[in-house]
Amino acid sequence: MIRGTNQLSEFHDLIRHSQSNSSRRTPEFFALHVKSLSITRDSSDPNLEETLAVLQACSNVEWLVLWGFNRNGERTAKNNLHTFMTSSAISPLRLSIMTALFPEDQIHFLLPIFQNATHLELVWFQMDSNTPKDDVKWNTLGLLKNLTHLSIYPGFSLGEGYSRLVGEIVSLCPESLRVFIIWVYNTSHYDERSPAYDDTRAISEGTVDMRTVSAYTGKHHPRMANYGFSRSLDEVLRDCAGIAVGEDMWTLAEDFIEARRRRRSTLQS
Repeated sequence: MIRGTNQLSEFHDLIRHSQSNSSRRTPEFFALHVKSLSITRDSSDPNLEETLAVLQACSNVEWLVLWGFNRNGERTAKNNLHTFMTSSAISPLRLSIMTALFPEDQIHFLLPIFQNATHLELVWFQMDSNTPKDDVKWNTLGLLKNLTHLSIYPGFSLGEGYSRLVGEIVSLCPESLRVFIIWVYNTSHYDERSPAYDDTRAISEGTVDMRTVSAYTGKHHPRMANYGFSRSLDEVLRDCAGIAVGEDMWTLAEDFIEARRRRRSTLQS
């Protein structure tokens, strides 16, 4: 797990040394041995050139997390990274990624990087409140025939639009989908006095779709037992990197969905 620019630089230097004549490692060493990789930011954005070099060296990863990126950066480095992300060079089984890593006109699920994914988390990017949200081509989700678990983390508030968005996206997913997590922006959506409360309840009660559950990144909220679950950002990162402590977010969502199904079954019998 690479956290911050210093760790990224250190790992990049290690890879670069392994590719030199003085190294005992073969050039394919990292591709053969690195199965889980996560790159996140600290006080500054990850270096794009170093990120690209690390991804190229670890092209056989099965678990991949790329957080903390935006659309800033030197143009050539950004274009080179975009070219790699839209190529067939990497295609993990579990992927947590920001839409900002793709060209703005190529945020769709036809890309090879998505094709093998069984578990996908998409961090939906918006630079700031004055710029449009990234235009994700949700209608291509149905092409992901291996997809069983999907998580959407909007980096902005949808107000009272969560249930509508969830309904639209789930309707476009492949039949293989079993779990859909929507990360809700703040705790007001779990407050009965909030206009957005009915929106969250519709998701978590299965009214929108029986595969959906809402989640919140932050301290536990008292209503979470009935309307979803909470995870800290560090817990989500560990979940997506395959090093969860206890049950990961996917298992928590499965447990919530199954408990809801049993409650409904009991009420109907």
